[in-house]
Amino acid sequence: MLKNYLKTAFRNLSRNKVYASLNIIGLSLGIGCALVIFKVITYETSFDKHHSNFDRIYRVVTEDTRPNQVDKGMGTPHPLGTALRSDYSELVEVCRTVYYGSAQINIGRGVDLKKFMVEEKIGFVDPSFLKIFDVEFLYGDKITALTQPNTAVISSELAITLFGVNDDEVDQVIGKSLGFGPFRDFEIVGIIEQPNPATNFPFSLMLNYESQDHPEISPYFDEGKEWNSISSSTNTYFLANDNFNPSLFNEQLEELVKKYYDGQSAETRDFIVKPL
Repeated sequence: MLKNYLKTAFRNLSRNKVYASLNIIGLSLGIGCALVIFKVITYETSFDKHHSNFDRIYRVVTEDTRPNQVDKGMGTPHPLGTALRSDYSELVEVCRTVYYGSAQINIGRGVDLKKFMVEEKIGFVDPSFLKIFDVEFLYGDKITALTQPNTAVISSELAITLFGVNDDEVDQVIGKSLGFGPFRDFEIVGIIEQPNPATNFPFSLMLNYESQDHPEISPYFDEGKEWNSISSSTNTYFLANDNFNPSLFNEQLEELVKKYYDGQSAETRDFIVKPL
């Protein structure tokens, strides 16, 4: 029976070659486009879902109401993270991050000095970042990492590039220093796995958050200690408890604005939480 169906189908195709070719090409293009769209959507919606606490992680965004528009952005002032930690017990952990575009990293000194340009892999983060997000440590103490000034954790891949070690020698990088340009040295206290590519935090080099307080590293840092100063690269995330209610918390953030702002800023600024 199936053999007869196939014979009939091929006979019809051979009699209507142009019509059959157009249908086959159209069907092939349709299937191909559908598969491409499916892959794109699957990839875009997969970001950061590998974190075990994905459904309890939130980002705080800023809204400023102007006479003719509402400005929205992911940037938040430095003091917000500290205020969230102290004022809201329902937040398990709070962290601030600064996504640093690129920087010159120096290894060694004098005649042994080697300079590297590291791009789009650098982040200044609070130590709590390591508790909120899943970061796989290969060497070093995850609990104490980044708790001290001028400390850093680095991916094994970047460590191999910067220090010229082999895969089985990566642990020897612990305790060594790297220079953030000529401005500040950081001691490496941890080696981590390369970040998952589907992430908003592609940090192969993470540095202690407070250690960006050098005018040549972050001219904004001292200015950003004030509530009215915001940089789009400075973001605030938190891990909430199981009973967290985002809508209720947004109402509580209105009170936070009144507490820390005055004048017109208290009327025009809002902080809103968004699920990761």
